[in-house]
Amino acid sequence: MRDFRRQVAVLGTLHELTSDAERASAFRRGMASLAQAALDPAAAPFAGCASERLLSSVKVMLSSRLLDQLEFLRPAAAASALYALAGALPSASAERRELGRRLLKRVAFGDAQSFVTLCTALALGSTRAFEA
Repeated sequence: MRDFRRQVAVLGTLHELTSDAERASAFRRGMASLAQAALDPAAAPFAGCASERLLSSVKVMLSSRLLDQLEFLRPAAAASALYALAGALPSASAERRELGRRLLKRVAFGDAQSFVTLCTALALGSTRAFEA
């Protein structure tokens, strides 16, 4: 598997980008790479990325509604990327809870492949993306 860490790391810099077009392009590249990296249960796609920087970027993703625009990914890939992103955030953050809500919607209303992908990630993972 290719090393996607550099492409994924761009997700931790979105809050530093000033142009909406730049931010959207970096978001798409980062989420596509994160979806690839999340296929490996042993991967640590955000290793070395400061959680505070990632949290600031997720706030930007939510406020600019970038996380509502994941149709460029297959539903199962989008679910994997959201799960990996949520797992990298501080456990007590409102943003992590929001990503958890979005993941639960994908489990409840998504397609079968998304359901299987998320349930597999939950079974294999040690993080708790769905904390309340």
